[in-house]
Amino acid sequence: MKPGEGAARARLAYQVASGGWGMVFMDGSWLLSAIGGCVVLVGFCVPGARAAGQDDVRVIIRPKTVYAATDGVQPRWRFNLVAINRREDSLTLEEVTIAVSASGHTETRTQAGDEIDCITQGTREIAAGAVIVLDITDSGDDPERGEAVTVTLHFSTPAGTTLERSCPVALLHRRTAYLGFPLAGRWLVANGRPEQHCVGVGFGFDLIAEEDAPIHDDPPAPVPPLSGFASWGSPILSPARATVVDCRGSRPDCPPAPGGPASFSGRMPQDRSQLVGNYVLLKTERDGFILMAHLKQDSLRVATGDRVRRGQVIGQVGNSGNSTGPHLHIEMLDEHADLAAIMTTRLDASGVPFGFREVICERDCVVVPSSKMVPETGDVLREGG
Repeated sequence: MKPGEGAARARLAYQVASGGWGMVFMDGSWLLSAIGGCVVLVGFCVPGARAAGQDDVRVIIRPKTVYAATDGVQPRWRFNLVAINRREDSLTLEEVTIAVSASGHTETRTQAGDEIDCITQGTREIAAGAVIVLDITDSGDDPERGEAVTVTLHFSTPAGTTLERSCPVALLHRRTAYLGFPLAGRWLVANGRPEQHCVGVGFGFDLIAEEDAPIHDDPPAPVPPLSGFASWGSPILSPARATVVDCRGSRPDCPPAPGGPASFSGRMPQDRSQLVGNYVLLKTERDGFILMAHLKQDSLRVATGDRVRRGQVIGQVGNSGNSTGPHLHIEMLDEHADLAAIMTTRLDASGVPFGFREVICERDCVVVPSSKMVPETGDVLREGG
């Protein structure tokens, strides 16, 4: 494969979400998770997450804290809305209005009817008891120093009446953190801006070896064993000087699935607390927590409480948890997340904006000159710069 060819294939062939395990939503009654391309109703949970609206239509805002990057990174902010139809009849989402306020000024954008393109789970037609998920992001034209976002959802009923639910969200400004690149060689960003999926909602990346970029043959080529992936077993390097606050390495690796390491098919473990598979959670001195997930079984080189330096090997790329092929999932969180309980309790951690420094990026086969950058889906990265 020629340099950069994998990125072009990635852009044209698929939208990735190989882990696909990233979000937990709770409103005091239901625990929901967007996993592998579908919303799963898990069960009852304790109250906790913020909610807006009456009991017949509940709208949940995730994550708990919505951060806005202060240095021009796009999107600057991102959050999810989960609308639950608790009525006995259906609803139709007719319009979504997003109002961004800054210094007393408000800019508004509206999507209506079939032009509504922010629905990531479900459809505009919401059956009784059904759920839709909306991904709300900065448009690029919103006020740079926006202070708050209000999303208003307009519904119609079969009887011809209308319902409206408004959800105000405060934005907390935060500078983008830049980490060292955690892998050696050339790696394809299989999931980056703007389609990021993650535990904390908003910021995160899936990285696969460039050679593993899926090729959509007709008929499909046989799925290789794990050892046939270039990503498999690659050393994972600590992206910063940090302390290991949590880790797990005993979970078995899954066999690869058709579609490649990022096919969006996902796989739901019977024990849903194992979605992240094997992982390392690092606490940096000033930027928060770094999560690296889906590590190879028994590959950990660190233990809880260890101090690690930047570039130190901490484990190997694997395929544990909700993963269709070997890859590394990395994201940053503002708090210590209880990853073992991710599907059974409230997740307090929120995603924070981050990128990589001292990295060379090829975008559409052209080198992007930058000492610090936030990757996009399809970029090919290598350490250097």
